Amino acid sequence: YVAEGGQIDALKADANGVLTPVPGSPFLAGYNFYLTVDPQNRFLFATDNTAPASVLAFTIDSSTGALTAVPGSPFATGANSGGLQLGIVADSSGNFVYTVMQSTNQIAGFSIASTSGVLTPIPGSPFSTGSAPIALATVNNFLYVSNILDQTLSGYSIDATTGVLTPLAGSPFAIRAGALITDNSGSFLYSAGSGGDRKSTRL
Repeated sequence: YVAEGGQIDALKADANGVLTPVPGSPFLAGYNFYLTVDPQNRFLFATDNTAPASVLAFTIDSSTGALTAVPGSPFATGANSGGLQLGIVADSSGNFVYTVMQSTNQIAGFSIASTSGVLTPIPGSPFSTGSAPIALATVNNFLYVSNILDQTLSGYSIDATTGVLTPLAGSPFAIRAGALITDNSGSFLYSAGSGGDRKSTRL
């Protein structure tokens, strides 16, 4: 899946890696450039910066990969203003999805209805984070957010039942980070810094 302004392209790879469009692609969407798929490959979520800021939700056809808008989509983030959305990520349980709003220094969180993909705001959302958040990553029951203006990395625990975020002890951490990703074991967090720097942090 590839995000574009106003649409999402869906492509299928054959045994040789050759890509062909999924029937119905491209699929109409809001003004978005960031996507995430839940770990069970049931739903696709995309940022939508069309005011007011929101999250688009789609079901993924298990046979064809085609996208169908979830009833009620898009879902408002509840940001104090429009909120420029950048990264978006589903947690490792597939129960929650989070997105950052750079212009309001907030994280919006939603619980995911397992049968429909309908999103419901997590209690207390949106949550405060550092200055100009740009990217996020989840591992186990933790969420990490890179903040580019104050050059910090915010860390939160995720309540397994509610999805509520609680800052970790010592957060925000004095780690300059950009894009974030964790390793498959969940032991390390990697980030891309300015000038092509690469950094790793043991979790």
